[in-house]
Amino acid sequence: MEELRTALCAAAEHLSFPAIDRVVWPRAKRNPCKSGEFALVVLDDGSAGLFYVWLDDTLERLVGIDPGEVEGLNPAEYLAAGPRHGLEHRALALGVMNAMSQWLFCAARIPLSGSGSMGDMAFTSSDKVGMVGLFPSLADRLQQQGTEFVVVEKDTALRDDYPQYTVSMNPQDLLSCTKILITGSTLLNDSLDDVLAHCAGAKRVSVIGPTASCLPDALFRRGVHRVGGSRVVDLDSLLARQVVDQPWGDAVQKYVLDRNHYPGLDRLLSTLD
Repeated sequence: MEELRTALCAAAEHLSFPAIDRVVWPRAKRNPCKSGEFALVVLDDGSAGLFYVWLDDTLERLVGIDPGEVEGLNPAEYLAAGPRHGLEHRALALGVMNAMSQWLFCAARIPLSGSGSMGDMAFTSSDKVGMVGLFPSLADRLQQQGTEFVVVEKDTALRDDYPQYTVSMNPQDLLSCTKILITGSTLLNDSLDDVLAHCAGAKRVSVIGPTASCLPDALFRRGVHRVGGSRVVDLDSLLARQVVDQPWGDAVQKYVLDRNHYPGLDRLLSTLD
């Protein structure tokens, strides 16, 4: 996250990012709708950055932050204050960085193509799939087609909640996997580098989820092949759905960036000079 913060602050020396308009929290304390697990930072032009809030007590701490500390600020000025301690501040900062990233993608006209739910990654029975964070729909599909997989999770309760899956607390179990999906929440709890240290032998490594809707340069430098994020395409609809605890539906579009086709931040910025 520090590389991302530094890159965006440097970009802001040449670009005028829209100010932060608002931060929108999930309405319910525990929303049964998966979309309700995310908050968003909205810039003045409508660019929005999504980020996960159910990691530990993140949401409880987030709602204690005075909105006046953020709203109306230039996002780069907020980031330039430096890293803030606490998971809630890391989460909010990532939301700001995701919103700035989405603004940059739009300004530079980077095509964000739609994708399947798993970052356009295909799986066969000959694969061994690693999941860092449980993706239940994928796990069920892999189980049905006879593909071996392991779920690596820090939450020990997951073993009891999903006894039908192989759940491990040890990232070394990723060493034998051919394809690996990593949840974007690893950007929040600072566990991504440790996870990636055990992914060198995989043919494909993807970081996916709304929380990963950021500039992918630092992830690609670490060996990630694809980054799958989410882009808000209808902000009014999304905000209305948040109020009544409804799924995002077509208000949000998933996309994938591939390191072989992504131009890189320097070229992206050169189009805006």
